[in-house]
Amino acid sequence: MDWPTRAAVLVVDDSSAVRTFLGELIQRHGFHTHLAGGGQEGVALYREHQATIALAVLDVQMPEMDGPATLGELQKLNPAIPCVFVSGNIGLYTEGELIDLGAIAVLAKPIDSRQLAGILAAVQPGPSSDPGTR
Repeated sequence: MDWPTRAAVLVVDDSSAVRTFLGELIQRHGFHTHLAGGGQEGVALYREHQATIALAVLDVQMPEMDGPATLGELQKLNPAIPCVFVSGNIGLYTEGELIDLGAIAVLAKPIDSRQLAGILAAVQPGPSSDPGTR
């Protein structure tokens, strides 16, 4: 079923291969995607499309603006934005610190598509979100 406004996921990763993989995986779960190669581009895309973005998927380690800094900027626009961090190396951060920043999950690369699918299912709008449908 197509929803009147399809929910979107913002994917920010400096690796084009990872962005493409995540974009295709997320689209298979019924979401539109906005793909950004860095934090500043991701924040700009969020400003433009925030009304439809249901989730941000952010790489932790990126040049110029890392994932946690990107999340901080997104939270200035929407303090309640759901975020998932993905990383092959979380660097100086701990998983607990990333969760404390507001992430709902931290997924290791390579991404386990089943884990991501579960998160997407939790944020996917569905009939239960329509009060007239039971």
